[in-house]
Amino acid sequence: MPVVFSSSYNPLTLTQSRPLRYGVFFYLYVMQGIPSGFYLTALANYFTADGVGPDVVGSFIALFGLPWTFQFIWGPVINHFQGSPMGRRKPWVVVWVGQF
Repeated sequence: MPVVFSSSYNPLTLTQSRPLRYGVFFYLYVMQGIPSGFYLTALANYFTADGVGPDVVGSFIALFGLPWTFQFIWGPVINHFQGSPMGRRKPWVVVWVGQF
């Protein structure tokens, strides 16, 4: 059975709702911080407890942090190429997620 919405149905969008924009911003900020906190603390501590040398742990953290290091370079590139039928930044996310 199809869902019928009344004529007064207004979907909540980011452009229309300031609390929703702040909520999404907070959510994305936390979701970016969880992986970085994991590799900076949990994995580094695990490797150290397992007897891995500090030079290898440091190299691992440096290699894992490279995307955030070069964010100031690829950020404007992503913002420049926005002409896609999928929306503004979705193709970049699909390409990135598709690698895993």
